[in-house]
Amino acid sequence: MQWFYDLRIGKKLIVAFGVVIALTCCLGLFSLSQLARVNQASTDIATNWLPAVRYLGQMQTSLSRYRIAEATHILLTEEAEMNGTDKSMATRLETLRKQQASYAALVSEPEEQRLYGALQQSLGDYLATSGKLAALSRAGNKDEARALFRGGSNKLFRQVNASPGAWPRAT
Repeated sequence: MQWFYDLRIGKKLIVAFGVVIALTCCLGLFSLSQLARVNQASTDIATNWLPAVRYLGQMQTSLSRYRIAEATHILLTEEAEMNGTDKSMATRLETLRKQQASYAALVSEPEEQRLYGALQQSLGDYLATSGKLAALSRAGNKDEARALFRGGSNKLFRQVNASPGAWPRAT
């Protein structure tokens, strides 16, 4: 360190400013690399995760509306009204399928794929029971349809809604 003390004041200033400039450049390069990582993460959130959460929310809404249409179908007694509710249920189901396709295109992580597979299985079970429920209601077996709606169908609907990580949760 004696060499530094032997330098003239002008050269000491040049060395000191050179060190400060070198440290500033290193800090700048480090900052740029960290900003690139933040940019990548924010782009991933904006292009993948936010749309995925939006599609999941839409799917949950469509499924809830479908459930309401099921209950309405059971309550109706006139053929024309039941036909209208059948159309409504078909429309809700088609909307749900489109939303599922949009969401499936965004599934990227292995854990997310596993959760979505479990959701699809639960949803398939629920919709199979829903078909039985609609058939009972259409055949005029309203008491059996109500029992299925409150029993097995309700259990499967709750199972779909309780699928871990499947739906966005309000905190």
